[in-house]
Amino acid sequence: MANRFECNLRKWYSVSVGLLLFAALALLWPGFAKGAGADEIAIGVVLPISGREAKPGQYQREGIDLAIHQINQGGGIFVKERGKKLPVKEVFYDDGSDQAKSAGLVERAITSDNVVAVLGGYSTALGEAESVMPDRYQTPWITTGAAATTIFSRGYQYIFGALTPTDLLGYTTAEFLGGLVDHGKLKKGLKLALALENTDHGVDYGKGIGKWIQEHPGYFSVVFSENFELGSTDFSGLLQKVKNARADIFLADAHLQDYITMHRQYIQTGMYHQMVSYGARGPEADARKALGDATNYIFAGMWRTIRDSPAIHRIPGILPPLTMPCGLWQPRSRRRAA
Repeated sequence: MANRFECNLRKWYSVSVGLLLFAALALLWPGFAKGAGADEIAIGVVLPISGREAKPGQYQREGIDLAIHQINQGGGIFVKERGKKLPVKEVFYDDGSDQAKSAGLVERAITSDNVVAVLGGYSTALGEAESVMPDRYQTPWITTGAAATTIFSRGYQYIFGALTPTDLLGYTTAEFLGGLVDHGKLKKGLKLALALENTDHGVDYGKGIGKWIQEHPGYFSVVFSENFELGSTDFSGLLQKVKNARADIFLADAHLQDYITMHRQYIQTGMYHQMVSYGARGPEADARKALGDATNYIFAGMWRTIRDSPAIHRIPGILPPLTMPCGLWQPRSRRRAA
């Protein structure tokens, strides 16, 4: 268990340092005058630490706070035009997992607090809401956790992302399963059942899986695919359809709370699939606490790289890979035979 938590800590710390250094470059942005005479680098951070996205939002804030602490312990960030290092000042707002509030707080940080850049936008919904503000005020915005391709396909010039597009998460999930086929761990021609959240994130995840299957005919077929609403409390109807589909593999794209709720109800149905994944969900401490051993045997795309990926050339605003510490996770226990 410890390795998974250390992996998360390293990931968020490494990402946060990179994001803060990138945000500090706003001081050198052509024609960018904010903070020119300040003795500190004010960076806005807008994340959910209350509401449905509170847990992952808190994890990201902890990584950012740790990065700021480490950077300031070293004297800050050197600004050539000032001839000295300047400390980083965090201007933090909790958006309460509310889209309208999130966008308003980004605007407030830019216009009232005069930050040189904003970090934030955990989840696709919050990221889409925030992404309309940066170009309006010509202030860089770096999303820490929103990866839907729609965010980066609107021609905005001041938005950047730390994650690769979500379709690559779906693509590499299918690629991983294909690798198991190639190594004789799974049979060729298995059937997939998909449960996708009704957001652009879910659409991208499904497209990524579909693209890999199309490029590799004969490996898998999708026999069921249905969307569900964020924050649902009852997945029994959806899961009954999954059961009736008689698929061999179950793949869902879900945020943390939906994953916990859905998988608890999945276990209650008595269903069994050769492989189960909830996209980027799986080894979170809160899920382990809520579900116990039921989280065993779930594989997850914890972190995906854009190194050598066409995505970096296809979508403007995606940062180069900062770290890839986790990859795809599976428990050490050997899976029982299907």
